[in-house]
Amino acid sequence: MELQQLRGFLAVARTASITEAAYQLHLTPSSVSVQIKKLEQELGVRLFNRGRKRLTLTESGKLFLDNVVPAMENLRRAETMVKDTAGPLTGNIVIASVYDIKQYYLPMLAAFAKAYKDVNLTILTRDNAEILSLLSSGQADFGMARMKTAVIAVLHSPSAYHASPPHPAARSFFICQEKNLSR
Repeated sequence: MELQQLRGFLAVARTASITEAAYQLHLTPSSVSVQIKKLEQELGVRLFNRGRKRLTLTESGKLFLDNVVPAMENLRRAETMVKDTAGPLTGNIVIASVYDIKQYYLPMLAAFAKAYKDVNLTILTRDNAEILSLLSSGQADFGMARMKTAVIAVLHSPSAYHASPPHPAARSFFICQEKNLSR
């Protein structure tokens, strides 16, 4: 069983689509399909019911998902803890933001980039739906978007920041994921 197969499984389970999962993982649909088939062969069970346009988890797939999600989080956490024991902060952070919020936080982000030169900071400008998609697929580590009311949401991680009123950002939501930065 390979990590790439597990990532493919999680993406397909999340999107119910091999095509969408492939897009989120920056792979071809055929490679994701092969990953899923190999995983099913190795486990000796079908993980997905294949419909015309959507895939649904079988009972075995649901059971596997319930165990893979915490296992992947534990692996990510273990990697982060081990990397935190050595040297300066390094790694990549991807922030997805709507344009107006990004502009508000650019000075803070520039100061962070200056203070942590070994951290590659990428800022993507997207709309609200794309930001949530990037976060849920793990392609973005932090998201900022405009909402009508203050909202707090956490994806894949218990760590999140939410600005509370009367802070000017209170009408925005912030979602963080644990990040594989190392020290």
